[in-house]
Amino acid sequence: MQRTYPARRDRYIAINISASDSNLPEMESNMIAGVLYNLLANASPVPHLSALEIHPTHIRCHSFRESCIPRFHSLPELQDTTPRDLALATWIGCPAKEAASFFLEGDSCLEVAVGMAILDSLLPVPGWALPGEPFQLCAHLAERMRTVSIGDFPEARRWARSGWNVKFPELFPHPDSLDWAYCQKALAHAELVFITGLTLINGSFAEVIRRTPRARFRVLLGPCVPCSPALLDAGIHMVASSIPETEGVMAHMNLCSLPFVQALDRLQKTPASTSAWAVPL
Repeated sequence: MQRTYPARRDRYIAINISASDSNLPEMESNMIAGVLYNLLANASPVPHLSALEIHPTHIRCHSFRESCIPRFHSLPELQDTTPRDLALATWIGCPAKEAASFFLEGDSCLEVAVGMAILDSLLPVPGWALPGEPFQLCAHLAERMRTVSIGDFPEARRWARSGWNVKFPELFPHPDSLDWAYCQKALAHAELVFITGLTLINGSFAEVIRRTPRARFRVLLGPCVPCSPALLDAGIHMVASSIPETEGVMAHMNLCSLPFVQALDRLQKTPASTSAWAVPL
């Protein structure tokens, strides 16, 4: 069975909506290549989109579960203008997997944000997810390790002001940040790496993994990070996602590899003055 959905501008896309077919439509760009494509390809084709709301600051939707992510702006190769032909009502009742693939292929920040929200709504939260604020969970590691924060996180900035060894590579650096193009040494020697979920969208995720070969632990975090254990097979040791709990309240849920959990447990029992190299991680 074929259904043609309203397309952006002059483009239309015919999607096979058979619930037993997990294939995605052929993509016209590389926006959902790599990790995001794998997450989407392995998502269940069964859930249908039952709610989709765009608010001034966030996007909320529901398929398998509810999801809520903030709207983002000023990403390379994506427009900040709001498309006029999203036709959101057309997607209600349609397979959420195909709606996600459609919006992730958009040319605007808003379309891609909608796609990310729908993708996240397709992913069940594993029962072994660890609750807790990710920076609090990782403080014992950051206190001892050479740390890089790819993303301007306030808690990481506080650590740096406290004298901890934290560097901030950025595509558009501030005076107290490192230029992404000239920070090979800091990245190559980093032991703990915090990575913003926006790297999944702007295409830099694989490059971050490649440029941090000595990282003992990489933490992928941010409100747009999909809650998927598959990311633990992509060079990540902790996936820190935000899940709607009640109206206006988000809960931190973290998917951690076993070595990461074991390291946290060991360091919590170790005096802060002990060098990281003396702790068997």
